[in-house]
Amino acid sequence: FARPFMQRTLPSQPAAIQPGRTVILVDTSASKRRGDLWQQARRKVAAAVRTAQPMDELALWAFDRQVSPAVSMEEWKAPPPGDRENLALTRLESLTPTWSGTHLGNALAQAAEALAVNASTKISSSGRKQIVLITDLQEGSHLDQIQGFDWPRGVALDLQVVRLSKPDNAGIQILQDREEGAATTTAG
Repeated sequence: FARPFMQRTLPSQPAAIQPGRTVILVDTSASKRRGDLWQQARRKVAAAVRTAQPMDELALWAFDRQVSPAVSMEEWKAPPPGDRENLALTRLESLTPTWSGTHLGNALAQAAEALAVNASTKISSSGRKQIVLITDLQEGSHLDQIQGFDWPRGVALDLQVVRLSKPDNAGIQILQDREEGAATTTAG
């Protein structure tokens, strides 16, 4: 009788790990055509996909001026857990850099809002929510969309930057050959 007596039962198993939600944002703008930036980005996407746990929800979105889902969370959940990685990596193979500019702020805001919405899922609010952003952070990435944006609580950002081994100083600027409405004259 000298031993301690515990009235409540102790759990027989440790608490289950809460499933997480991840949106992988991969920059497919024109700047990824330089050097080996696209190959670096693809390797980083593949590594992020491989770290997903079987119970996690994952989405793969490509972005330049627009956001284009390559794999939605619903598509990720459809196949058995053992086939999900292959689904995402197959969709990754179909992506290529475009000739468009980068609207980074728009992509971040859309991903953050998607992770903040839990009503349609059974994932508890204590589960991990993160955005894995894979980009080269080129100058000129439009960030105006997130100025004043109310970042959702509990959404983490994992920034993975790809860089040229030998940076260059080349740039592209679009010029118009004449002003709109300017009349052209011909000698006659």
